[in-house]
Amino acid sequence: MQEEKKSLVDEIGTLNREISGVGAQLQGKKAQTDSLQNQLGLNLKQAISTVQLGNTPQVQSILEQLSTTETELSQEKQRFKDNHPAVISLQEKKQNLNFQLQGLIRQYVGAKVSEGLLQSDNLKDNQIEKFINLKIEELSLQTELSSLYQYQQVYLNRAKQIPSLEQQEQSLLREVDSARSTYKTLLENKSDLDVLVNQQTGNAQIIESGLVPEEGSTGRLPLIVLGVLTGLFLANLTAILLEMQDHSLKTISEIKQKFAFQILGIVPLDTLQNNRGGLVVQREPDSFASEIYRMIQTNLKFLAVKQQPKVILMTSSVPGEGKSLVAANLAAAMAQLGRKVLLIDGDLRKASQHDLWQISNKVGVKDVVAHKTPLAQVVTQPIKQLNVLTSGTIAPNPLALLDSPEMSQLVAAARKEYELVIIDAPPLAVTADVLTLSKLADGIVFVSRPGIVEHESAELAKETLYNAHLEKQVLGMVINGVQQKEFDRYSYHAKYSKSYFSTPTETSQTKTATA
Repeated sequence: MQEEKKSLVDEIGTLNREISGVGAQLQGKKAQTDSLQNQLGLNLKQAISTVQLGNTPQVQSILEQLSTTETELSQEKQRFKDNHPAVISLQEKKQNLNFQLQGLIRQYVGAKVSEGLLQSDNLKDNQIEKFINLKIEELSLQTELSSLYQYQQVYLNRAKQIPSLEQQEQSLLREVDSARSTYKTLLENKSDLDVLVNQQTGNAQIIESGLVPEEGSTGRLPLIVLGVLTGLFLANLTAILLEMQDHSLKTISEIKQKFAFQILGIVPLDTLQNNRGGLVVQREPDSFASEIYRMIQTNLKFLAVKQQPKVILMTSSVPGEGKSLVAANLAAAMAQLGRKVLLIDGDLRKASQHDLWQISNKVGVKDVVAHKTPLAQVVTQPIKQLNVLTSGTIAPNPLALLDSPEMSQLVAAARKEYELVIIDAPPLAVTADVLTLSKLADGIVFVSRPGIVEHESAELAKETLYNAHLEKQVLGMVINGVQQKEFDRYSYHAKYSKSYFSTPTETSQTKTATA
């Protein structure tokens, strides 16, 4: 935290110096442009129009004729008096040319401009050209100053977070000191016990001498029985202890009891195990596993909501529940039904969509939000009707990117271009990214996996949803990675569905095995 504060102070100091320097330059340029503008009596638009007018062939021709007429009039005045017809004719020609020139100036400039300002021979000495250049430099300095103020605000916002982070640091340091003190006390107690053990001496006495029996007995059978009983007892005890230490939600019933959300679909465990070679919906679109994801999208379609969700957020309680895999397969299933889908990897800390689709992650969300790269140049189309926007390289502050106006503009543009947008978000209990992304989504699909999520993590995720008032935004829940026996028990139609989607070879093998 000390290094962070020092860095912030240095950065803010540097920005303040740059702002002062640029501000001084801007004031100087502004004073020069105001002085020239008062002299010329023209604004920037009129000055540009004057330069453009002076470069037109028509005005150049009039200026040349005026110059020639002035020369001829000067020569004739030396030869004749002012009332001579030749002098009068040249004066009338000069007036006509001036009238034409002033008419063009009024039409295109709208202000009074001298003839000398229309000359384009000496641009360096032309006050209009100088005024335009100074005005351009002034606008450039204004843009630079505005950018510096924006950077200054970013660092000031970071500085506001320092007190809260320092409190967290102090709390952690107190916990470390307490743990270190406890550890030191335990070491001292252990040392004292070791000394006491070493000080004890043997005090055994012979009470009675042992006699050799006349007839021996091996006692093998009682030992075997005792060993079997002891083994069974230890095995049951070990199982009970392991069960007591396991705090995870193990069954669908426990998950349904913990989360009172509507179940959109149940994905069996063998679907995940057989999916190591790629996405099952992409690789086997006609399989039973692919049909499970189509059932999920059908349940989403027939939800009892006023308006069908167009932007869906996928999240879970903890990492490892398979939300990214469910999001990818669900996006592929919807794309195969002809809907134009965009899948956004919103997990900027631990992205996985590029690995699932085996595509590049050099550019992604970070480039669209931070560098304003067009969306069409960043997305990848692994299958027809489906575009995938990966996370891009790891950003130093992902929450700032997700909470920026540019991220909102990205989702708003995707709403117009795509029929459905799926955002793969981080788990609820890990970061605050989900709460930020939820403001951009129409609904949330919650993914839970038996044996992975624990009671404490599930309770924390549930409290997070209710504290943020997001429980009404949850469209439903997908239970992922269910054991086959439990899946068959909850999905009574599973065996009929599997036989319907299996190939003839698989069906014949099943009948042979049954026989």
